[in-house]
Amino acid sequence: MNTFPLADNYHHIYKQYTGRVAESEPSLDPFSEKHLHCIWFDDRLRPEVLQTERGEEVRILYPGKWNQESGPDFLDAEWSIGGRRLRGDVEIHIRPMDWQHHGHQKDPRYGNVGLH
Repeated sequence: MNTFPLADNYHHIYKQYTGRVAESEPSLDPFSEKHLHCIWFDDRLRPEVLQTERGEEVRILYPGKWNQESGPDFLDAEWSIGGRRLRGDVEIHIRPMDWQHHGHQKDPRYGNVGLH
């Protein structure tokens, strides 16, 4: 008897849709930003090493406090980029252009976002 039947279902769905994440078409794709939040928060799921757009190595030291209110998705996170230790908030989107689409660049609540 399988102790985690939902995990098997998730694995089956993930294998079918790997590389395809879409917030706007939930009927066509089962993934959402909430899925990415879960991956970000769980160090067993989050990749050990990430990269910036310029290829710099990013290591997450602390994912931050999960924010369920308005504002950035995670508060007071800690990470290192190229050996420099940094701290700030984290905003997660499926598509980078959503930062502008959601108007975060004009919202002072997002002023401490260091990772997007």
